[in-house]
Amino acid sequence: MCGIYGQIADLPDTVFLTNAEFASKQLAHRGPNGSGVELGEGFCFAHRRLAIFDTSALGIQPMTGWGHTIVFNGAVYNWKELREELTKAGYQFRSQTDTEVILAAYDQWGTNCFERFNGMWAMAIATPEARKIVLSRDRFGIKPLYYALDNGLTFSSEPKVVASTSGRQPQINRQVAKEFIEYGWQDHRPETLYEGVMQFPPGHYAIVTTRGALNFRLAAYHDLQQASSLTPVPKNRKEAIDKLRCLLIDSVVLRTRSDVGRCVTLSGGIDSSSIAGMMTRFTQVKPSTYSALFPDYKFDESRYVTAVKQLHGLRGITYRPSYEEVLGAFAATQRAQGQPIASLAVVVHYELMRTIRDHGERVLLNGQGADEIGGGYDKFYLPLIKEELRRQPLVAFGTMLRYVTQQPVNLGKTVSRLSGLYRQSGPGRSSIAGSYFDLPDQDLFCRSRDLGVYETSVNLIKEVGLPVLLRHEDRNTMAFGLESRAPFLDHRVVEFMLALPANWKIRHAIRKHAIRSACREVLPDEVFYRYNKLGFATPATQWMEQDADRYLRSVDEGVKLGFFSDTTGGRCRAALHRRARNEYSMLFRCYSWMQFVTNEV
Repeated sequence: MCGIYGQIADLPDTVFLTNAEFASKQLAHRGPNGSGVELGEGFCFAHRRLAIFDTSALGIQPMTGWGHTIVFNGAVYNWKELREELTKAGYQFRSQTDTEVILAAYDQWGTNCFERFNGMWAMAIATPEARKIVLSRDRFGIKPLYYALDNGLTFSSEPKVVASTSGRQPQINRQVAKEFIEYGWQDHRPETLYEGVMQFPPGHYAIVTTRGALNFRLAAYHDLQQASSLTPVPKNRKEAIDKLRCLLIDSVVLRTRSDVGRCVTLSGGIDSSSIAGMMTRFTQVKPSTYSALFPDYKFDESRYVTAVKQLHGLRGITYRPSYEEVLGAFAATQRAQGQPIASLAVVVHYELMRTIRDHGERVLLNGQGADEIGGGYDKFYLPLIKEELRRQPLVAFGTMLRYVTQQPVNLGKTVSRLSGLYRQSGPGRSSIAGSYFDLPDQDLFCRSRDLGVYETSVNLIKEVGLPVLLRHEDRNTMAFGLESRAPFLDHRVVEFMLALPANWKIRHAIRKHAIRSACREVLPDEVFYRYNKLGFATPATQWMEQDADRYLRSVDEGVKLGFFSDTTGGRCRAALHRRARNEYSMLFRCYSWMQFVTNEV
């Protein structure tokens, strides 16, 4: 992983270089192992390097070869196989980097090369002789890429860098901010929190030509729905489980390729436990594990983490955060994220990344994506039951019954989810956002409907769900010079899982049944037979109750400044008084927003 920056415009060289130097400093945390700048005719690239493959000077970027110059952030895991194919075609290589292979692949196959890559990336490739630059982002947006079309084209790994160098003063996009305050949504639309700065869409590339006026043309190289619809489905569930196991093993093997150490973040859930087990069983790596645990709270996952470590004989490092530590790291986490955060879990994760860095690690594997593709969330049950009601009503009743009995610690949420089967539209809740967010022309974001289990997965991958989790992961790891890899987001695994029938993914009301079954041999019984889901759980609700005045003061200040409506303070106080913990997220978003505007804007 690295930090990239570029500008394509009609600017003096001095302006190009000033902007590139500024961007390089702003992105220094993303690449502590080196930096470089390339100034060409009508463009300038800058790069910060985190050295993973071939840590020698041969891997420094921007890198030039075969008439092209590249800045690249990410990892193409199948670079060795591609290198062998390209060598047979006559290409010769100087380094042992995936970056040089990308350059040769682009020279050989043009933009068709992106379909051949298995990995995560954001990149720009310039061909000066043709006055052409191509930008590309991986299929699911694991690696960030932002751009603005002001006075040319400016792009970078972080949006504030784009906003600060594209010829306009950074300003808040009030519609995007309002949707965060009202709903907690982030990274769900093309626009970013910074006015005029856009997210480059996953699974796309853009061709930028500069002969005459600048021309920017987007094109898709990957369509998730089409790719999954063309994926062959095995004849029966057993064959599907066997196929999934093979895909996951290969994905893990590919993602352990590195010239520096590898570890795994271990929560004790199915996803991270499977990754830890497969790394140990099927690769030459015996990874250290890193966990954030809360022994004094009822949802502590220590026993599950211990079971995984004991089964595989793994060394584990545990971070036990206190509320004071988390609160002390709050401002630094928001600076790293570049926007307000919706949960204290992001801060705990940030501090866990610090722990990993302090132990000398460089590459980590995580379980991101398994819930989205495997039916791991509560919200999958309603679409599943609707599907079953249409085909097999008795099966649907059994699913509801098993679901309720498997969720004793979350009965209120369970009833709320299932009541959506028959609930009619009622009056909307009163607004949290205040007059500051009153806009004459509001472009409201409409979430796609979760019509079925398949559609729910697609919506989570593309809209409200996975994108914000990937941004959290990227910014927190990059703050400490770490590279994070997600085996469940191998495009072959995603496409295969989306192609499977819903009742193979959730079976007998058991979440992620296909993934659970495929990974059975590397999971201890304590984890395999664990049916409750905590996610990345923290004692945030208890902490907020103990320190309520801190959060309420922020709400009151925000009401005075017009950020929140006059009724918001009363709603937050009532929620705390009633211990209505499902409403605490509203209070936390208000606090987070006020901390952000105080410290960052």
